[in-house]
Amino acid sequence: MNGWRAALRIAWREARKSRGRTALVVALILVPVAALTFAAVVYDSTTLTPDEDSARRMGTAQALVSWPYRGPVIQQPARDFAIPVGNAEGQDPSEDRLKALLPGTDLVPVERSGVNIRTTAGVGRAGVRMLDLTNPLTAGMITVLEGRAAASGTEITLSRKAMTRTGARLGGTVTTEDGRTFTVVGVIEEPDRLDNTTLVALPGTFDHADRSWLVTTPIDWAKVKELNKLGIAVLSRTVLHTPPAAADLYPQFTDSNELGADILVLIAGLAVLEMSLLAGSALAVGARRRKRDLALVSAIGGAPATSAA
Repeated sequence: MNGWRAALRIAWREARKSRGRTALVVALILVPVAALTFAAVVYDSTTLTPDEDSARRMGTAQALVSWPYRGPVIQQPARDFAIPVGNAEGQDPSEDRLKALLPGTDLVPVERSGVNIRTTAGVGRAGVRMLDLTNPLTAGMITVLEGRAAASGTEITLSRKAMTRTGARLGGTVTTEDGRTFTVVGVIEEPDRLDNTTLVALPGTFDHADRSWLVTTPIDWAKVKELNKLGIAVLSRTVLHTPPAAADLYPQFTDSNELGADILVLIAGLAVLEMSLLAGSALAVGARRRKRDLALVSAIGGAPATSAA
């Protein structure tokens, strides 16, 4: 205990004597720690939990299913799109065939498209989401901030940016480039696309849309791969909560999440190494000078208690 007391007293005396060097050492230690803490907080704040991710992408449904190809496809577990492989000689995609493949499920259509609309500056492009916001399965995908959801093919809801670009207000109208007019009945927000120019309408309002379906049947990874053979892509709540093992993934894909974790560990290690090297250099200067002072005290007959005084 006496040794520790002496070391602490010497360190405190050195810190008070060389305030500039002490401040430099503290800064060299605190700055990397603060930077790593900030990075960790930002990463944790911007990384969605499986429940949050599922709510944004499929509402309260068990899966989001699309059928973009007639032949086999491969996909990553957390993606809602697939890549075709092999030939395309399978069945023609249809809602009836999908129901037969998923017996007992309810299918709720979700569509994406784009349209040119008249804005305050002329004509601009807007993204279109087509889904029934009154259906409980879509809860969480889009939030109605003001007004209400569209209830007919002549009504529409807009994001705040779309409201600004078009100059429309609740109860006003929005006109497309081809002359179609819609009544604005609500203001909406996409949780992951806050700054998008977005129109939300009922399914079938606009043509040439990419269609998906919300389904109520749980789908595991084995079933996803079975559906992939028919050209069907599946984003499953079950798979998001319980990702498949690396051995069960398609060999064409690597696990990007593990790669990201390795990179974070590497960055943290380099920061700690830098902190050690920089702070160690500053401490070494004081240690060498203190070693000389203690040697002189011992040389003239000083006792250990004298060195700690």
